[in-house]
This record gives sequence, structure tokens and C-alpha cells, in this order.
Amino acid sequence: MTDQQQVTEIFTDGVGQNRFSNGVIRLDLVSASDIGGPEDDDGAATVTHRLILSPQGFIRTVQTMSLLMNQLLEAGIIQRTPEAAAEENPAPKKGRASAGRKTTTKS
Repeated sequence: MTDQQQVTEIFTDGVGQNRFSNGVIRLDLVSASDIGGPEDDDGAATVTHRLILSPQGFIRTVQTMSLLMNQLLEAGIIQRTPEAAAEENPAPKKGRASAGRKTTTKS
């Protein structure tokens, strides 16, 4: 791809549902009015786009997003929540796996 080639840009406020089926990962991209918890089942959600990835592409995407998240944390744009800090530095327990990172944007 060259700099002269036009690239379609898509804005999304986040990922709605995601699923793995028939060897591919499907991530539904949603707008702000669609973001909510599992209790938000009013049927008003509108998927704006769907990202379909191979498992290898998904792994590369997660790695890229992880690097970006670390850059945002270092720049102070987002901050780890107290829950995320506790999860990343838990009291020593046998057999406990980390549940992942939780972050919040700076207000």
C-alpha cells in the first residue's frame, strides 16, 4: 500500500459482541449508544461494522493493542483502575491466573 492510496477510516466507540465460529473471529463494532453491560438488552443496539479476523490476525491485533495500551498508560492518557492494579499484583495464591487489565480514561 502506498501513501497515495485512499484508505477507508472507520470510527467506533468499541466492540460489542464477539464470537469464534468456522475458524474466524468476528468482532462487532458499535457506536456509543450501543455500549453497555449485559443488562442493556433493550434491542436498540446497532452494529455499525464487523471485523473478521483469522486466529493469527487476532493474536497480532491483541499484541498491537497491548503495546498501544502501555503507551497510553505511560503517557498518562489512561490510568489503571484500583481493581486492575490488584489483579496485576495479587496476593500470592497458588493456581491463580490474571484476569487481564482494566483501565479507565483520564477525566
